[in-house]
Amino acid sequence: MIAVISALEGETSSIRIKMKDIVSEKWKERIITRGSFSGEDIILACSGAGKVNAALCVQFIIDRYEIETIFFVGIAGALNPSLSIGDIVAAKECIQWDVDISAFGFKRGTIPQPDSKGEVRIFESDESLLKKVLAWKLPGGKVVPGRILTGDSFITGEIIRERPWLDAAFKELHGDAVEMEGAAAAQVCYENGISFLLVRVISDTLSGGKVKHFGRFLSSSSEKLSSLIAFILKGQNDV
Repeated sequence: MIAVISALEGETSSIRIKMKDIVSEKWKERIITRGSFSGEDIILACSGAGKVNAALCVQFIIDRYEIETIFFVGIAGALNPSLSIGDIVAAKECIQWDVDISAFGFKRGTIPQPDSKGEVRIFESDESLLKKVLAWKLPGGKVVPGRILTGDSFITGEIIRERPWLDAAFKELHGDAVEMEGAAAAQVCYENGISFLLVRVISDTLSGGKVKHFGRFLSSSSEKLSSLIAFILKGQNDV
């Protein structure tokens, strides 16, 4: 079974509307919905913002259901200047940019693990799922592979310009987009041996570009993500 998770309800509202045979349960103020989407049985949930919320929700869903794959989807800010609002970045890999134990000789983003596992830094999306995403055609925009950075801070181009150390960190990590949940969700999937895919729609750019009507943008982004996931499940382009 596949689980589709976002931080905000609006990021997956188009999927919820199209689901059939819905059964929902409440867990720690979150609504976990099971139903049919594009002919497949899926789990849909909103984790809440931030790394801890994402990790909690992903682990609960893995423990509660027979999950084979987690899709974490939503919006993100661009770090790569070639990206425009509405473009989609599919994470080839992701890193938690705000994990920093460089004082002990580790590269930024490195997470020490129990002795049996050593250390991890880069979490990769499932290669076969990534290929499917990159085969999808997005009218009026592009779908590109990239490195997504995750941290417990809301980041904009203006914030980056005001904090030179942040700009330096992002350049060091060669990030294409930045958000607040993906790599934490990926770490939980890594620990559980679950395949993972992280996909983000760009909502603002490094130069300061941002959407004028956020509600409309969230709705259109949700529709893009819905069509993309339908394409992955059915193997055909719905948009």
